[in-house]
Amino acid sequence: MNKEKVRIINNPVVLLNLCTMRDKDTDSQGVRIATRKITRCLLYEAAKNLPLVDKEVTTPLTTFTAKTVDPNINLIISPILRAGLIFTDEAIDILPQACIRHIGMYRDEKTLKPVWYYNKVPMDAPNPENFYIYITDPMLATGNSLIEAIKLYADKGIPIDNIKVICIIAAPQGIENIQKHYPDIEIITAAVDDHLNEKGYIVPLRLVSAEGGNSQLSTNMLAPSFLTITVTEDNMNHEATQYTGTGTLVADQTGWTATTNGTVQSWYEPIEAIFDGNYETYCSISNRSGELLLDIDMGKAYSFDSIKMTSSGYDYETWTEKEVGAFSAGMTVSTSDNGTDWKTQGEIERNAEDCVFYAPLTARYIRITVPNAGGWYGASLECGVFNVYAK
Repeated sequence: MNKEKVRIINNPVVLLNLCTMRDKDTDSQGVRIATRKITRCLLYEAAKNLPLVDKEVTTPLTTFTAKTVDPNINLIISPILRAGLIFTDEAIDILPQACIRHIGMYRDEKTLKPVWYYNKVPMDAPNPENFYIYITDPMLATGNSLIEAIKLYADKGIPIDNIKVICIIAAPQGIENIQKHYPDIEIITAAVDDHLNEKGYIVPLRLVSAEGGNSQLSTNMLAPSFLTITVTEDNMNHEATQYTGTGTLVADQTGWTATTNGTVQSWYEPIEAIFDGNYETYCSISNRSGELLLDIDMGKAYSFDSIKMTSSGYDYETWTEKEVGAFSAGMTVSTSDNGTDWKTQGEIERNAEDCVFYAPLTARYIRITVPNAGGWYGASLECGVFNVYAK
């Protein structure tokens, strides 16, 4: 990604309203208000490149030579319907000479490719060097729609330097996609988030801790003048406790093996039972002296977006055994390609049957780490089924 062509507007007003806009507890009216404030700031920044001319004005006291936007330019705001319309009112308010030219595209949710349905872009552009184009879309996800919109104007001879993409939130993949086609296009945004998930949705970074000295996560975003952070990627969907995706459990777990640094209790099933698909045949593992590690070797690399781990529980209403989640708060999940170098994928925050990820992982080895809670068993785990939802 060419960072020189990506202008991130992170002044306090933008950050304050971006925080409000992202908050799931903000109602729809609050989101609209915050979004409009952000779009106004972004448009101010975009307008910095507009050519200026001198104009003689008469004040109540004297005449004065002032700077104003060149009236001979053709300024076009081109929102991508329908989301891009959020920029329109603010654009007309601060740039009244601008023309609005709508572009209608929607994203095919299967192919993630844009589909045209409306186009109000001028058929020709005489003196194309006098055209200044602001293409607006709140979310730059895959970038495919914006590439089509840029092409529409670039093919009319309008210089790339005169075309700007304005969005509120962008994904790195979308930026890179646009820059492959138009490396000199300028992108103005309030934030660049972490990545896209498998559905093409933008996933933000999740700041969970701060370490070193007296550092802590601040609830006042305007307080620090400088902030140095070490970011740990957290790909885990902490809201999900059961899998609802399109992956399927691996039917044949032949060759899968499990090892542990703990003790497998002899009065339960052996550790290999976790691959038989039956939650009623479960093993019990404990480690009194420290954290408990359960390492799974799947025999080959799988692409998966969820891990299933369950055991046997008891339903006191029906007086029968039932399948219950074996994931519990405090456990961490790590993956590895070689069984030696591990990457932490996140920490479990609640009891669950499934550990769900935003973006699919590809790995051969999975490690479940159970913290030591003290007491007789220290760190313990009961597991009857261990499997992954392969893509």
